[in-house]
Amino acid sequence: MPEGFFALLDLFEWRTVTTLCDALTQYPGLNAFHALACANLRLIQSKQRTKYNFYDTDFDSGLTSDYRPFLSRAKTDSRVIVLITHPRIMREMMLTAHALEMTNGEYVFLAGTITRVPTRGPITWKFGDGRDEMAFEAFRSLITYVNVEPDWNKTADWVEGIAETARVSFNTTYTEDQKYNEYALSAYEVMLASAQVFQENINATSMDGRQYAKYFWNRVFQFPSRNMTIGPYGMRADNVVFFRLNASSGELEETWRYDAVEKLLKNSSSLASYWPMTGGIPPPDHPACGFSGSQCDSTGSSSSIDTVSGVLAGLLVAVVFFTRYFIKRRHGLHTDFSWWVLQTNDFSFPVAAKSEAMHRWQPWA
Repeated sequence: MPEGFFALLDLFEWRTVTTLCDALTQYPGLNAFHALACANLRLIQSKQRTKYNFYDTDFDSGLTSDYRPFLSRAKTDSRVIVLITHPRIMREMMLTAHALEMTNGEYVFLAGTITRVPTRGPITWKFGDGRDEMAFEAFRSLITYVNVEPDWNKTADWVEGIAETARVSFNTTYTEDQKYNEYALSAYEVMLASAQVFQENINATSMDGRQYAKYFWNRVFQFPSRNMTIGPYGMRADNVVFFRLNASSGELEETWRYDAVEKLLKNSSSLASYWPMTGGIPPPDHPACGFSGSQCDSTGSSSSIDTVSGVLAGLLVAVVFFTRYFIKRRHGLHTDFSWWVLQTNDFSFPVAAKSEAMHRWQPWA
């Protein structure tokens, strides 16, 4: 999932990001996914600090339900905000962001979610709690992303077998919801891959652990559940699907899909280019005046080196010609006087008093 996440950042040139990672102590077991998802993002970013700038905040929704402090801080640090939390908490945080005027198109929220399973419905803004209208508006600024889910219909025997092993060997009984466990299924897929590699090399006369491991690298294992792609150093690379709210249907619609084999992020729907609140363009990585407003003058106009250089060049020309005018008046020089032969001692430089705005100057005394 991290590879797809960074591919989306690169697509829109988003470089400054706030990560809000929830410990979710009220959801033991389920919180393992969120802890790993957040740790993986931060690990990759830590190796590319010159490219990505992360502001990391950890919190525990099991201990607090006030998300304003975290979001208020994020509002001043970045325009891209990552939420790693339970879908129910995510909705609450989006409602808080809406109240903080962070869903007006200037910010984008990315929410990593756990793989969907048959016993849980899709992520939605509709809770029927009287706040659905606000939640709908808030979700317009949200992009959710998730690993491509396995074909659970083709893994029914695996699911039941894993649950039976847990009951018999470890005295643990799974509920119907707990049976559909992404980690348990992934572990089973790894064992199948190991058996396949062992079978392929059963006649090998000698092999150490490093040689054995390399037989997993850079290949795709095909299972009934899904294909499993292993990268060049043994890391599993998953296809990732990104969703945005379709305002017409009211549902989250697949918008982009990351192909782990081709390492490409591809558009899946017209929503990929739909940014109505920002004039058809995605939110920029940072405000025009910078996060502190220091990149603009007092009128709110963006300043740049080119602009400042142009102003200074204009002032220099004005100084030269006005100086020529005053010299001619003072010394009565003839009309064909050449300004480029002026000597240093011919010049007098009046001092200009700078006002609050950089481009406004007090008249010379």
